[in-house]
Amino acid sequence: MAGFPRYSIGIDLGTTNCSLAYVDLSRTDGESQVLMIPQLEQRATEVERTSLPSFLAYESEGRWLVGAYAKRLARETPDLVAHSAKSWLGNLSLSPSSGILPWKSRAVPESEKLTPMGASALLLATLRDAWNRKFGESAPFGSQSVVITVPASFDPASQAATLQAAKQAGYPAGVRIVEEPQAAFYRWLESQSVTLSELEVGSRILVVDVGGGTSDFSLFSVARDDDGTFSIKRESVSEHLLLGGDNMDLALSYALESELVGASEELSVDQWGFLLSRARELKEASLEAESDGSFKVAIPSKGAGLLAGTLSAEISLSQARELVLEGFYPLCSAGTVAEKAQEGMREWGLPYAVDCAVTHHISEFLGAEPRVDAVLFNGGSLSTTVVQQRLLELLANWQGGETPFLMASSETDLAVARGAAYFGALSYRKERVIDSGASRCVLLKLAIDERAEYVCVLPKGAQPLEVFVAEVDGLHLQLNKVARFEAALGDADMSLSAGERRFSDASRLRTLPALETEVEMDGSDSVPVRLRACLNELGLVTVVCESTDPEREGEWELEFNLRGDVSVATTASTQADKGVQAYDLKRAQKAESILLGRLFSKDPNLKASRIFKELESSLALPKPDWNLPLCRALIDGLLAKGVVPVENNSALEAWFQLAGYLMRPGFGTPRDRRRLDLFFELLGDPAAQPRRVEVQQLIFLRRVCFGLSEEEQASLFDKHFELLIGSPKSEPERIRLLCSLEAVDLERKGRLFEELSQRLRISMQSSGEVGSFLTGMAILLSRLPFRTGLDRVVPPNRVETIFGLLKKEDWTNSRFAGAKNLFLRAGRIVDDRHLDLSSGLARKIRSKLEKSGVEHSKLRPLEIYVARSVSDQNTSFGEALPPGLVLV
Repeated sequence: MAGFPRYSIGIDLGTTNCSLAYVDLSRTDGESQVLMIPQLEQRATEVERTSLPSFLAYESEGRWLVGAYAKRLARETPDLVAHSAKSWLGNLSLSPSSGILPWKSRAVPESEKLTPMGASALLLATLRDAWNRKFGESAPFGSQSVVITVPASFDPASQAATLQAAKQAGYPAGVRIVEEPQAAFYRWLESQSVTLSELEVGSRILVVDVGGGTSDFSLFSVARDDDGTFSIKRESVSEHLLLGGDNMDLALSYALESELVGASEELSVDQWGFLLSRARELKEASLEAESDGSFKVAIPSKGAGLLAGTLSAEISLSQARELVLEGFYPLCSAGTVAEKAQEGMREWGLPYAVDCAVTHHISEFLGAEPRVDAVLFNGGSLSTTVVQQRLLELLANWQGGETPFLMASSETDLAVARGAAYFGALSYRKERVIDSGASRCVLLKLAIDERAEYVCVLPKGAQPLEVFVAEVDGLHLQLNKVARFEAALGDADMSLSAGERRFSDASRLRTLPALETEVEMDGSDSVPVRLRACLNELGLVTVVCESTDPEREGEWELEFNLRGDVSVATTASTQADKGVQAYDLKRAQKAESILLGRLFSKDPNLKASRIFKELESSLALPKPDWNLPLCRALIDGLLAKGVVPVENNSALEAWFQLAGYLMRPGFGTPRDRRRLDLFFELLGDPAAQPRRVEVQQLIFLRRVCFGLSEEEQASLFDKHFELLIGSPKSEPERIRLLCSLEAVDLERKGRLFEELSQRLRISMQSSGEVGSFLTGMAILLSRLPFRTGLDRVVPPNRVETIFGLLKKEDWTNSRFAGAKNLFLRAGRIVDDRHLDLSSGLARKIRSKLEKSGVEHSKLRPLEIYVARSVSDQNTSFGEALPPGLVLV
């Protein structure tokens, strides 16, 4: 930022709407102002609005429309419109750098789809351009102080992704972040001209922020410091909840859908998108109306042409109002805990909260002592009096009839941007701001076993610029390689000091993207380091590796991997990384000696099955009980040999069998990436092998391919797809390998589908073998991928094609028995309209499976959404996973 800024700019990057406000820093009495944002409302009509709808409509190559007109197009052509980008920034189950928006669109080319960060950057760039259009000559955007708001529940990686989006949008260095509930509080303080001394000491202030995509709760307290000055402290923040106006729109849409087509049918994806836009209008009308009335909905039918007609329905506003109030704001008792499950409803690929009752989540957040002296409501979903009164009534019930003071705000949709601008002004003038340290502790994983050991690098409550050092015995960074730490956020009750180590279960942690760095230095293979962490001046968590070797000084900042290619990194090593030895070390050493002795013998009739039996005897453990640390200890012995027994085909075949079993599924411990690198260095570019050896090599690749990056899987796919095309044989193991490369793009999967479909048709006509194609299709068409996200799931029209090919065959016949497993996997409900089969097709598949003798209990996941189980994980992988491997 060149020179001194003239303005403090606050930006609310919202799920549904964005806004920009500013404070003139040259005036000490200047109040925040809202910038009017130019945007298209019609194709040729430009308007100025106080907010920018967070909708982006695809027009042509590289061109996207942003704002009001894009929102209107969401009703007419929903498949061309991206929205809810912010929800993806806060939900990093898929990389924010993946081109996935509009979600599952068939109208936008894959190469043109936006990443969540890219969509956010376009919204931010539109706000920047609106500023420069008005102030560009006198106060260009790049010279101002800028604050962007984020949900209080955003984790450090989501915060970093938000600032990365700002960087992509050309924002100046030094952009800061502030939590949205705090920003709303700042706006209230500004609008009321309240000083801290006027607030009662000890007051507990609850800020409830329910926006378009998220719900955020923060609790503040007022205190008097030892020097007599007053302060406000942010005591706690809620867990990240994907629960807001979008969920209410969905609930109303489901209610309207049954009125439009009946309970047994469903709308097409395009019709559903059209209905959603109408549901938004219905929600607003029902909550704002003072009297009852009706709301009519008409959507295009599935037919084509001018006379295709419409589907229509009518719902009373009181009925819609009751659905919203009772479904999302029901009365409940103090201490109510929100329903939990592995996964909630999915729409647009997002895992929404299981319990949609906002009041249940507020109750759980406040806990056993729900006393609230004052409450501030914020967010578009809380703008109406009827909802605010419902929540005030509930809070009064929880505290003996005492109604909290309502901190009135007449602009719940603009308060966050204005408060952010005010916060920026206070910070610039070095005035007192809300005391808000780290809301959760940050931990790094040191080892993986049945339990995972973590070290705390940043404790809960850490204040901005307060530095913490964590010493970990034996911690080294490998030189000239990407070093990677798996990171996590503790739950609200986890309180650890810096450097404290603890074994923690996954239920108490929120997994973060990996933290990475690369050390370029001559010398030995590694350098000893300590960890240093703080909240920097921008509000971000910063973790640095600092050399403890006085002869090799240096420090390297760790950055969150927001690309999603976590498999490409090697890992920082620690003594703990060698694994908690949950096995008998002496027996394992003896087993390693047996393993190497047999594989590198000259026995021409060597069998892997015999070696497995000897190892079971030596270890006194059956093979299925070999846990993850034991498998990796044995594989390390195999890799340490440094050669492959290429001179003996029997030994080479056994080597692939044993290595694949011990290394499956290619990930699970910090050093697995390095192990894979060593494997492929040993194998090189192998010469042509006897058929039986090649088959085992293909099985080995299938077992470990899940540890490869997207680019590596794509390269492997291209090589083996070309080999498949050039071979007239069925090649079942090559087909299984190709179908297991689940991280490859949908275009590649489409080519594979067409090839396998054609071969299946030919084999059926010629009474040839079909089992390998059915097995491959079961993997390729599965609704539940093993490790990748739902953006890599093949669209349901492919399932319909294969069902049409197989529906008349006898699935009880051994030749077509694989069809049952195929459609049990391809017909599973994942609660995403873009991926679930149509109700009609789903009924036909269930009927066929039932007639083919499939137990009803196995059909349940094809009837209703059922969360993934350990058994499902094993099915997705193809065999049992090593004990001790936990997939989150």
